[in-house]
Amino acid sequence: MTENFHPRRSVFLLGSLSAFGALSIDMYLPSLPTLQQHFQVNQFAIQLTLAA
Repeated sequence: MTENFHPRRSVFLLGSLSAFGALSIDMYLPSLPTLQQHFQVNQFAIQLTLAA
């Protein structure tokens, strides 16, 4: 098992996983007004979807 261990792979994997959260929020935020219009709810209800 230690023969296939490469620190670069681990660093790349951890970096990718840590960036995933920020990337998903940045992609989701611009769609909030469209979701509000589509579901015909107030702004507070749509903001709760971000917290969920």
